[in-house]
Amino acid sequence: MYVTGKNVDDQLIIGNIFENMSSRLGVPLEFMLEILKKNNMVVDWVKFYEDSKKMGWSYKTTRFRVDSSVGDIYGSVYRDEVLKRLDWYHEHIDRCPSG
Repeated sequence: MYVTGKNVDDQLIIGNIFENMSSRLGVPLEFMLEILKKNNMVVDWVKFYEDSKKMGWSYKTTRFRVDSSVGDIYGSVYRDEVLKRLDWYHEHIDRCPSG
């Protein structure tokens, strides 16, 4: 895992969560989210999505996992914002033809 930046709330944004969750360590997403929250950190969700695609997950699967995990740890307002931004990214960036 590594820091990809800071958000407006001065929380560290952490990348490589998907890789550590799914393959290398097999740590459940909910457990990783709890640890990040306790340490005032959040997931780089675009990186999470991009990594999930590389592992063959569909957008629907990734969105379902985020939806079912994030609200329990960070609350429904945060979850809804993450999903809104992932939907936007999926529709406007991920599906754009390369030029």
